[in-house]
Amino acid sequence: MLINFQPGDSSLPTEYTKDSGAPYSAERGYGWVREDSLSASTANPLDVSANSRDRAVGGIDPRLNTLAHMEYPPDGAVSPPAAWEYALPDGSYSVQITVGDPAYFGSEHALNVEGILVLERYRTTADRPFKQVLVETQVSDGKLSIDGVGGLYTKINTVEIAGRPGFESIGWSSKAASPIALSESQGGFAGGKLYVLGGYTDLDPLTATRRSYAYDPVADSWKQIADAPTLLTHAGMAVVGQDIYLAGGYIADNTSNGSQTFAVKDVWKYDTVGDKWTAMPPLPAARGSGSLVMLGRELHFFGGNDANHVDKKDHWILKLDGGTAWSPSLSLPIAKSHMGAAALGGKIYAIGGQQSYGDSQVSQSAVHAWDPDEPDRWSAVASLPRVTSHIGSVTRGQHLP
Repeated sequence: MLINFQPGDSSLPTEYTKDSGAPYSAERGYGWVREDSLSASTANPLDVSANSRDRAVGGIDPRLNTLAHMEYPPDGAVSPPAAWEYALPDGSYSVQITVGDPAYFGSEHALNVEGILVLERYRTTADRPFKQVLVETQVSDGKLSIDGVGGLYTKINTVEIAGRPGFESIGWSSKAASPIALSESQGGFAGGKLYVLGGYTDLDPLTATRRSYAYDPVADSWKQIADAPTLLTHAGMAVVGQDIYLAGGYIADNTSNGSQTFAVKDVWKYDTVGDKWTAMPPLPAARGSGSLVMLGRELHFFGGNDANHVDKKDHWILKLDGGTAWSPSLSLPIAKSHMGAAALGGKIYAIGGQQSYGDSQVSQSAVHAWDPDEPDRWSAVASLPRVTSHIGSVTRGQHLP
């Protein structure tokens, strides 16, 4: 279940359900209640439609441009403090919540999920206007309850709810085949479509293509889109709203000997709506097979190898709102490439990967997390069940359980 808090006339992000502040109703199964009535057997419904906002800040993910105020300061109350509820069968759930405001800062966001504090007075700034939390919670009364008790101007953007341990069932079915056979492509899922950008068409001799495609799962059909700007593979990839970013990578030259450049500085943005490519500020140094993720309004590039296939630890950040160059951040604990990467729960993750190349390759199982609130360390978290590399070309649905 994906919920976006927004005014009623704002554009609804793909796959999300709109919440515009209507009071809780059993028929709809979700909505707002008075915060001070949560302890009652049935909370009192509350209309907070006047508390929804659309900041309409250019270049911002639409899910982050919209919000609902959960409470105001006691000396300036617009409405009673509000909580949000969603009807669910009793059980264990994964809940991801984003709070923040792209235009006004200084809020001290607090969140309680099922009465348990999960975010304590997080103060946002212009550099860090959003905060995301991911929690596992137990529902025992038929409703998931989220409130902002203890906060000051808490503003909620989105809620994503998933049952645990995960999918009820998993199955594969045949769909329209790709127009051409490809490997080591880049891309991602945006606006309800899957994008495949460039890649190898042959490995002997090594041959790459600029041809790119979009797959529409509703029509079960592929459409050729604007060619990639170069014969690019092994780039870091991140989807931000309607845009797909590619950073670094290998560049093939399609000569008979199959040569290629194993690291470049290039960073590109593909606009899926306008079907066009735009050059972005280049990386500080050439890298291939590194990772790229989006956290808040910042792109993070880390790891990868240089043109001589030497693995690197570097971690660089580009601010999308006015940033003109990448800035250094804390390096990875170990140099590696071809890893998986994710931004989840307000942190970024470096997952598995490999060290070295070819016959000397050593695949990795280590997973590390970096939190912008603790920028001076990468924390080791649970390792993969087995060593795994070449896991950068993945896409996600509603959540990562």
